[in-house]
Amino acid sequence: MITKPCFSTSLTTFVISAALLLGPAPVYAHTRYNIVDLGKLVRSAGPQNGAMAINDRGQVVGGNSGHGFLWTDGKAVDLGTLPPVSVEDYTVEVAYGINNKEQIVASSGSFGPIFMSGLQFARGVLIENREARQFTHHNSSFIPYAINDSGEIVGLDGYRGFFYAHGKFIQLGTLSKVPNGNYSTARNINQKGQVVGWTTVSIGSGTNRNKLADHAFLWQRGMNEGRMRDLGTLSGTSGSEAYSINNKGEVVGAADGYAGRTSGDFADNHAQAFLWRSGKMMSLGLLPGGKSCEAFGINDNTAIVGSCDARAFLWHNGKMTDLNDNLLPASGWVLEEAQAVNNPGQIAGIGTFNGEEHLFLLTPAG
Repeated sequence: MITKPCFSTSLTTFVISAALLLGPAPVYAHTRYNIVDLGKLVRSAGPQNGAMAINDRGQVVGGNSGHGFLWTDGKAVDLGTLPPVSVEDYTVEVAYGINNKEQIVASSGSFGPIFMSGLQFARGVLIENREARQFTHHNSSFIPYAINDSGEIVGLDGYRGFFYAHGKFIQLGTLSKVPNGNYSTARNINQKGQVVGWTTVSIGSGTNRNKLADHAFLWQRGMNEGRMRDLGTLSGTSGSEAYSINNKGEVVGAADGYAGRTSGDFADNHAQAFLWRSGKMMSLGLLPGGKSCEAFGINDNTAIVGSCDARAFLWHNGKMTDLNDNLLPASGWVLEEAQAVNNPGQIAGIGTFNGEEHLFLLTPAG
């Protein structure tokens, strides 16, 4: 049964200040923001929920109450009401990515597990000019996660990451040498066509030769014959996952905090947010009293956003800031997860407003 999403089209605006350091110059130690309520978040089983991506025009896409949405010009567009995109007439349930041309990639399907395999019925959807069309092929589990301004799309096709351009699919493969358990997913792409995600790698030897872990990777068509580059992991950890990349080739994500944990055990309760650049991976640290951090977004000014122990953070120039520390008194907001940041410095994510989950958009007040 498809239920109508509970989108709010009203703009509830508050002003907050946060330590957002953008730019090489000038540097603003404290930037004031307008916080816009994008509506109450009603979670649904299966697809991801929240504000998944934001472009440089301030347009936000995501999933809410089983429908994909686009936030633009001060209101939410319900992408689940677009014309059917498959013979099954499945609804567009979540929008994962948007570029600066308002091209949107999304998934439609039931997202229910197939037997015991954990696979999902999902079909890739490309939305252009507010019209949706299915662009996937045979596989029953196909999720497009990101699209750049050239129309290049990356995502998950079954158990493998994919790159799609001009009607052609390229399967990215894996870095594992073990016959069983191989897996990869492509989560983001920049304007240069550089792709990041994670893949299984072989970390065992001898009697443990089948032992696997997830490692973040960087891939680009034509570079090293299109082979993945293993970005490794942080000291004391065995796994890493890359979520975003900027146009300078800087990568962010999370590394598993337990040494010796294997693929399938990645847990965010002891994760470390990382930044990878110039061939090296570094930890972003923790908020005071924190145990677990994940970095979800990065812009071209190396402003990084994510979540630490259900608190939204911003990292820049070596400093991590809790975005809640500078909320105006009695605003009613608690910012829990900053999911995406664009080059103008706008931040989209999930928080609570007066005790209920809502989506938010932070915009520098100037």
